[in-house]
Amino acid sequence: MNVYTHIADNLSPYYSRLIESTASEAAYILDGLLYHETDLRPHEHYTDTRGYTDALFGLCHLLGFRFAPRLKDVSERRLFRMRRNLDAYPNIKTLFDAPINTRAIREGWEDVLRLAASVKTGVLPASRALRKLNAYHPESRLYKGLREIGRIAKTLFLLDWVSDPKLRRRNLIGLNKGEAYHALQRALSIGQGGRMKSRALEDQIQQTSCLRLLSTAIIVWNTVYIGAAVEQLRAVGYPVRDEQIAHIYPMQLEHLNLVGEYHFISAKKVITRLEALPLRPMEEALSQLPLPL
Repeated sequence: MNVYTHIADNLSPYYSRLIESTASEAAYILDGLLYHETDLRPHEHYTDTRGYTDALFGLCHLLGFRFAPRLKDVSERRLFRMRRNLDAYPNIKTLFDAPINTRAIREGWEDVLRLAASVKTGVLPASRALRKLNAYHPESRLYKGLREIGRIAKTLFLLDWVSDPKLRRRNLIGLNKGEAYHALQRALSIGQGGRMKSRALEDQIQQTSCLRLLSTAIIVWNTVYIGAAVEQLRAVGYPVRDEQIAHIYPMQLEHLNLVGEYHFISAKKVITRLEALPLRPMEEALSQLPLPL
């Protein structure tokens, strides 16, 4: 099993989900954006190429989220046009591959809206809906309509990606925050090499929740500690700019002792006689054994 975690801009993990190792991450992205049960209101989500499908682009667009994946081989991605006649795009017609099937959107529009409403309200979990869509026949009305909407959203995103350096920078910062959090969790996973060896789902969920709680506690403590250090530096006249603080992630571990401390006090005389050890009286030990009288 793998753990898919959503990280907010303030570096706090607000949703975690156990997923199968062979499962696609794309099916579980909307679960965290919709069902996190916090006061956060996410509006832009970053992921890598593995978390991308046309259907996910379509659902995110309909539900009001800006889906911004870092796609591999952007120069080879297909762009879709609204008009069939390429002459309508004289300067950029070489960038387009195929037109959007607007008829499929019209025919499947009611089914697509019904699906989006079910996902939004939680009647149908988003992860289950996306997994089912992947198993749908590609000629089904729902699949074709949502796919075409996703292609429109993806085309608009790709055009923004190549023309907006701020979007690329936000994506890089967001992914780096996720990697920093994963590095923190790997450092905290001391026992069993950080792997989940229990086959029971409840034990895996408990291990994931405890690890997230511990990571959050460290992030909060580091944030408070860094804030106090900045205030002290500013109090003595040392200039600390907010732009500098923005580059500090509160995930440092150098000041934390993850394995504790062990102190061994050497005795002047080593006890070798068994009768000198502080053993319980025999009567007390026998009274606690479930032996028949």
